[in-house]
Amino acid sequence: MGGCFCIPRERSLTRGPGKETPSRDPTISSECIASSEYKEKCFLPQNMNPDLTLSFCVKSRSRRCVNGPLQEAARRRLWALENEDQEVRMLFKDLSARLVSIQSQRSQFLITFKTMEEIWKFSTYLNLGYVSVCLEHLLFDHKYWLNCILVEDTEIQVSVDDKHLETIYLGLLIQEGHFFCRALCSVTPPAEKEGECLTLCKNELISVKMAEAGSELEGVSLVTGQRGLVLVSALEPLPLPFHQWFLKNYPGSCGLSRKRDWTGSYQIGRGRCKAMKSCEPEEKDELSFYQGESIEIIGFVIPGLQWFIGKSTSSGQVGFVPTRNIDPDSYSPM
Repeated sequence: MGGCFCIPRERSLTRGPGKETPSRDPTISSECIASSEYKEKCFLPQNMNPDLTLSFCVKSRSRRCVNGPLQEAARRRLWALENEDQEVRMLFKDLSARLVSIQSQRSQFLITFKTMEEIWKFSTYLNLGYVSVCLEHLLFDHKYWLNCILVEDTEIQVSVDDKHLETIYLGLLIQEGHFFCRALCSVTPPAEKEGECLTLCKNELISVKMAEAGSELEGVSLVTGQRGLVLVSALEPLPLPFHQWFLKNYPGSCGLSRKRDWTGSYQIGRGRCKAMKSCEPEEKDELSFYQGESIEIIGFVIPGLQWFIGKSTSSGQVGFVPTRNIDPDSYSPM
């Protein structure tokens, strides 16, 4: 039994009202200037491996260990698909990835990505658990699905090398030449470069374009709309591919106020947040939670984006969370 089911719909992405962010001392720190770690990550080697290994294992929920017979059955099914892999290729195409090869002996797939849109969709499906669901439909036959007790007790866990996925992601950003960053620290250019370089507050969002390898990039502030050069060492790419895709397709201020004197408490944040009111999902890919519940933020919460991906600390479920339903003072600012 094959095919890919439960792929989430394209979410309606509209700008929402943002609040303002506290001001910071507009002086770039020496630590920020001296940091070369991001520069090394930004200018990636040309010969990096573009392929990603996706491994899976079949586990029993009740025993909390690998289900040996089902793992072997899945491996045999995968072995049968190695020579006729069209079904697997279609599955990964639906998951916005490209199949390179099947490695049945290791219970692995080798996949790759060609665009930022592919990698943000796949990353989202992976976080939401849809990759595991699709592999269940691919690898198990009708006898499995007729055994309700077995189905309830079984889960497929998938894993990837997060560091390598980040490298591929950054490589695609560099390849496309246009991406979005946040300011790691406040920046005030020297007097002789005033008007040429950007003045930035910490966590300010900037659209940047790759120039010749060097210490500066061309940038546009999403807060003020000002253009200018900005130090590579003062920037960090937004780490969630979804955010890069959103900002490219919905350009502008993203609901942020075009003021330098930020006074509100709503800013880019991570960690855990608190639900201000209960939420019943309207779609399968949305998270259900109750008022006062703690939600783990996957990636970032960004002002102006109406949704972020969260994980319920009580149920362990992952899904989209409406930003308006959480307390902006409950998570850790960047």
